[in-house]
Amino acid sequence: MNNTRKTFLILFLGLSFVGFITLLWGYYYMFQEVSQAEGVKIEELWNKGELNEIIELTAEKLQKDSLNFQLLRYSGYAYFYLALSQIDEQERQLNLSLAIRYLRKALVAGYPNKSVSAEIYYILGKSYFHRGLPSMSLSLYHLQKSVEMSYRARDSFEFLADAYRQLGQERQSLDYFESLYRGGKTSDRFLLAYGESLIGAGENVRAEAVLKNAQKNTQNQLLVAEILLQLGQVYYNMGNWSGAKLSLEEALEKKESADAHFLLGEVYRALDQPVQARKKWRLTLELDDQYEAALRRLQE
Repeated sequence: MNNTRKTFLILFLGLSFVGFITLLWGYYYMFQEVSQAEGVKIEELWNKGELNEIIELTAEKLQKDSLNFQLLRYSGYAYFYLALSQIDEQERQLNLSLAIRYLRKALVAGYPNKSVSAEIYYILGKSYFHRGLPSMSLSLYHLQKSVEMSYRARDSFEFLADAYRQLGQERQSLDYFESLYRGGKTSDRFLLAYGESLIGAGENVRAEAVLKNAQKNTQNQLLVAEILLQLGQVYYNMGNWSGAKLSLEEALEKKESADAHFLLGEVYRALDQPVQARKKWRLTLELDDQYEAALRRLQE
């Protein structure tokens, strides 16, 4: 009888403890929701696009509550979108780094809503993407994670395709790009990335058609310069020296580019015009003194 009572008492205390912890956990997240912006302050700032104000407000509150999921989430989002709006590359990279820090911390803090967590993985994937090639594997991981958690933004698969392209995984990249293209995806940036992927796969004829479509679809002159650079690469690959020269010269009229100068030097080399070629390679090094291919050409 005593053993039965003892067992019942242990069971009762165990269940009570689990219930207490569950209740505390629920109150913790409820507190986070309430403390998120002391009412609706952060939400109002977010709707107005006041990113700097969100960062300032959340920074103050995070000093007192450093693992508040909602504060970390909004702060990370604000830093990410602020980075996208900046022209200065150093400031852009700094804000991307801060976005990543806060969003990773938010995932550690934890949140029971799967769709919100999946959205964080998506923003993290894009943050790593904009950090550049050294972070591309991390971009791919987080973007895939968000998709596996059933998060589907309009550009999720576009970023996945481009991440695969930059990592040199051309087949996976083209599979995504072609699926999106068949589905009617035709934005100028998408077409540029698709064209670059086709170049990497050696499909120059298809790349030319896609890049010309991108050129027709955009009014962004900096983007036009990049499209012309890629068209110059296509024509160079085809041995169409006049087409390559024209495209690269037009690209340089719109934007100075070490890549465009170098490739134009390669065109002059193919045309057996060494003086003009070396001039272009020297201009390449003026823009990027670590451009190894240009250094090798000038040492020949």
